[in-house]
Amino acid sequence: IGTKFKQKKRLNWCNKYVQWIERDWNKVIFSDESHFELINRKNRSFVRRTMQEKDQPFCLQPRIQGGGGSVSVRGCFTAHGTGLLLFYEGRLNARSYIDLISEELPSYFDNIFGSELIQAYFQQDNAPCHKAKFSIAWFRNNNIPLLDWPPTSQDIKPIENILLIVTFKTTK
Repeated sequence: IGTKFKQKKRLNWCNKYVQWIERDWNKVIFSDESHFELINRKNRSFVRRTMQEKDQPFCLQPRIQGGGGSVSVRGCFTAHGTGLLLFYEGRLNARSYIDLISEELPSYFDNIFGSELIQAYFQQDNAPCHKAKFSIAWFRNNNIPLLDWPPTSQDIKPIENILLIVTFKTTK
């Protein structure tokens, strides 16, 4: 996935953390954001049905003028269980990202790891709002260490599996 440069960065990251054991990964808060269309208008859906089924509710796709809305969430989890689920509107820039997490994340981090704060990490991907100087400074000022993360790495990001399940359940 991606360029040779990104592939090399991912390989280097894997080599860096290959020695980590379960105890090390248990000290990571994995996080990500996702956007959900409440009624999907972007993709066409095809339904195979018999002539007798054509007016049955299970063969109809709901339509709402204006699309039915959407919801954007930022979530996280640890080895200790699921964590914060924060709702937001619009796109995130560095300031809106920090505004979103600043109320809840420090106390959540402290509640989960307590005195282990120095040894625990917060994982976020390489989205511009996460990597901005403003965001990095906020994490540093709040004593929340960040786990470095390779580019284009959905295959090694455990939270992607949770978001996939949530997406599947919401579209079912």
